[in-house]
Amino acid sequence: MANAQQLALLKQGVSGWNEFRKQNPASRIDLEGANLNNADLAGADLIGANLTDANLRGAQLSKADLTGANLTEANLTGANLTAARLQMVVLLNADLRGITLTQADLTRANLTKTDLTQADLRQANLSDATLDRAGCRNATVAGANLRGANLRDADLERADLSGADLVNAVLFKANCRGTNFQGAKSLTEAQLAKVATLLEAQLDSEIREQLAKAKPGLLEQP
Repeated sequence: MANAQQLALLKQGVSGWNEFRKQNPASRIDLEGANLNNADLAGADLIGANLTDANLRGAQLSKADLTGANLTEANLTGANLTAARLQMVVLLNADLRGITLTQADLTRANLTKTDLTQADLRQANLSDATLDRAGCRNATVAGANLRGANLRDADLERADLSGADLVNAVLFKANCRGTNFQGAKSLTEAQLAKVATLLEAQLDSEIREQLAKAKPGLLEQP
């Protein structure tokens, strides 16, 4: 259960809330299960907050700081987190369909089993993030930093990863049907050889030719 006093203060406005956080830096923030549907929380200090199972549908969280926050099973469908700070955030089983995370910092974030269908992650920092079994169908991840990210068993069907930095990213058994990898940085044949399928995927000509020789089955209808 959310702390009723904290929730009421947050709903009164970000200015007063951030002053409270400044004056009480050691206070544990408990907003578990809170209903913050369509709330304007832009720039809010939510560092380390417990937002497990919270309703943040359509919430405005641009430039908010959620470093280390727990959003397990939270609903953030359609929320705006442009340029938000989400380092080491836990989003296990969270619903992020249609969310905007452009230029957000998700370094070392845990997005295991998170639903990112049609999410906008353009130029986001997902370095060392865990997206194991994440659903990313039709997501836009163009120009994002995915260095060292774990995308094992992720569903990347029709996702746009054009221009993304994939140095040391793990794509083991990922569904890459129709995925756009054009212009992806440091993407290797060895990485793509381990995915589940590349049927209809958009690839730069050189790497497509390498795969056609080494793993032709990945490019063909099973």
